[in-house]
Amino acid sequence: MQGIMFTEFLEMVEKHFSIDIAEDVLERSHLESNGVYTSVGTYDYRELLELTENLAEVSGLPESGLIMMYGTFLFSQFVQRYPELFEGTTCAIDFLETINTRIQNEVRKLYPDAQLPNFETARIGDASLDMIYRSSCSLADLAEALIAGCIEHFGSKSVMTREDDQDEGGFFTRFNIRCRSEVTTCLT
Repeated sequence: MQGIMFTEFLEMVEKHFSIDIAEDVLERSHLESNGVYTSVGTYDYRELLELTENLAEVSGLPESGLIMMYGTFLFSQFVQRYPELFEGTTCAIDFLETINTRIQNEVRKLYPDAQLPNFETARIGDASLDMIYRSSCSLADLAEALIAGCIEHFGSKSVMTREDDQDEGGFFTRFNIRCRSEVTTCLT
């Protein structure tokens, strides 16, 4: 996993909690990296899971809530750092449909060694999108949080559902993002 995922996690902890809590989380963690991250480095994704688990212990908040907090924070950071990736898109469904083409291609330019998840997307009419998430990392919760961050960013009146499943290709998670009927549909 790219180091930016770790540096942004620690930034979120400092911003939403405190520097002292960030230090406490790092001290409690038994990390191969020793908690020293650079945004361009590559680290074991399990370190992020351990950091989240320790933050839950220190903060008293559930891990699921912390992952959601992190995903929405991370998405907002991506919007600030890479505004060009969001130009010309005004709808969460339109943006999410381009993850594998627009976004992941740009990520590969910045981080050529990045091991990225795969998102298969299928548009269902103008107002609904199915996304299948596959990854060697167990981070479907973070994918869900990033999708929620996207929906929040675009101010979409959308509903997301999630289903974890398995097929011959292994485990996957299906997300369906649907604009509510009272909202104007997205235009591609």
